[in-house]
Amino acid sequence: MKLNEDEQLKDITEEYTKGMKVFAKREYSNALKLFDTTIEKYKDTEYFSVSEIKTRVKVYRTICHSQLNPVEIQLETDEDYLNEGVFSLNAGKYDRAIELFDELENRKYKDLYLDYLLSIAYLKKDDIETCLKHLKKCIKKDNFFKIIAYNEPDFEKIFDHDEFRSIVE
Repeated sequence: MKLNEDEQLKDITEEYTKGMKVFAKREYSNALKLFDTTIEKYKDTEYFSVSEIKTRVKVYRTICHSQLNPVEIQLETDEDYLNEGVFSLNAGKYDRAIELFDELENRKYKDLYLDYLLSIAYLKKDDIETCLKHLKKCIKKDNFFKIIAYNEPDFEKIFDHDEFRSIVE
């Protein structure tokens, strides 16, 4: 029995939501399986509303595939290391980000932002002591980082920390 548009839309929305919950946990392999099943199930839909959600599912399937099969980037310049470090930080790969930022320090890379990025990376790892050490270093180089850190949403979890408050106020 063929489902009508409302029924298909309800079903695909439930499947999409289930897949997104798995995706949000960064369980890309499991999310990919769910997305593939959804795409196959609705491949011949005649309804635009269902096709629209199927297109979203395809986008997230592509992201899963990219996460499971990352492209190896050849790091050559300081900017390559910086960009890959920021990408790793944003992807939740904090150890990799720190490794890349540390390599920049070893290469004597001069950018005031580097210690700020390291402070964020260590904060994400819940290493508050090292986070604050790097935050102090970047503020010592440029007092403007007080304003940036004070307004940075990532620092909200330590906003009431006495040492953080004394650094940024």
